[in-house]
Amino acid sequence: MAIAYERELKGILSAEPPVLSEIARVLPAEAAKNYEKVAARPFLVVRAAGSLGCDLVALRDDVAFPIEVKSGKEEAIHLSNTAQMKLQAQAMSRECARAGVIALYAFRRKNQRGQDAWRVYAIPAAGFQGRAKILYEHLPKLAVTERGNYVMRWREGMPLNLFLAYLC
Repeated sequence: MAIAYERELKGILSAEPPVLSEIARVLPAEAAKNYEKVAARPFLVVRAAGSLGCDLVALRDDVAFPIEVKSGKEEAIHLSNTAQMKLQAQAMSRECARAGVIALYAFRRKNQRGQDAWRVYAIPAAGFQGRAKILYEHLPKLAVTERGNYVMRWREGMPLNLFLAYLC
């Protein structure tokens, strides 16, 4: 099922007309309009096949970022539920910070009706420059627990339609 959501996000960011039409028909007009903005400024999106713990890499002339896609019915996804998830998040954070690239997590909440089901978050990091710094400051960050583990709370993420409106 996770692969279906990776493909959905890839289709959104790549501005594939059938995917954008399907998303837009179930959203309020303003959110649908924001999704349609990506058609004017689409990304080249490649599936990363687990490399560095990310699922997709989105590229455009002005910005690029690796994206890890998670989905669930619950309000929150704890990235410490398994040792692999925790190590994956730490490695992605470390390597992206080293390269000055914003690492994104995308949370697709299942069974959302009448609103944007996607939320995006940046992994907390430092040292960004230029446009990356401006974008990073605009994004919500993954929450960090008292034990230093990352958690995605759906309500705290940025709706994908607002992220696209900001970038496009």
